[in-house]
Amino acid sequence: MNKKQEQQILDYYSSTDKYIRSKTYSNVHQTVFAKESDKYQWLVVEQKSQCEVEVRQTDSHGTITARDNYELTGNLPKCVDVERLCEGVSFQIPFNADEINLIYQFGEQSKAETCASLSAILPQVKDSDTKQIVSGTLKKLNALSEKTCAELTATLYTRDKAVIRKLDTLVADFPDTYKLAGQDEVSKTYSFPKSYVSYRKPRAVSTEQRERARQMMIAKNKAKGD
Repeated sequence: MNKKQEQQILDYYSSTDKYIRSKTYSNVHQTVFAKESDKYQWLVVEQKSQCEVEVRQTDSHGTITARDNYELTGNLPKCVDVERLCEGVSFQIPFNADEINLIYQFGEQSKAETCASLSAILPQVKDSDTKQIVSGTLKKLNALSEKTCAELTATLYTRDKAVIRKLDTLVADFPDTYKLAGQDEVSKTYSFPKSYVSYRKPRAVSTEQRERARQMMIAKNKAKGD
């Protein structure tokens, strides 16, 4: 991982409080960053292989609350799977790419609305593999807190003018997917689905995307039944 890729990942997590490199705890295998407002909350970036990076976040007690894995195969790090701490217990719940994409296709603003949206499509699903993905995603979301569910949506802090211009265009063209979360004189913070972390354009706005996914699912089920 080069310095540019490391900074891209760091900017991705520095949505409110900025992270500062810790020389004391960093080593050749991992880089440790602490928040300006709380030196006990860490962001650990560990190189697993030449093209794989794991990012861990801890709370003020040192408990790992999030674990994200990235591929370093393109211009920007690509998130391939995530883990989030289950509410009230001490184990992580993994979400694979299919489950994350399902959340972004049918997700709403709140945890309850997202679960209701997924529950509504479940009776339409006849394919057993797809049904298992939907029901499994529902079960996992119900085990997370409202705040943790919201964190499944990406936030990105940047001062890069080129990145700002690109994301401002996406905010204007796709307001249901890309949102400006905050800004100051020199930087902006954006929120968008983690699956779009490479800033690619979605195929359609969210309403059309959900309808298209529903129709594709219905057609797939009909074809399987013929």
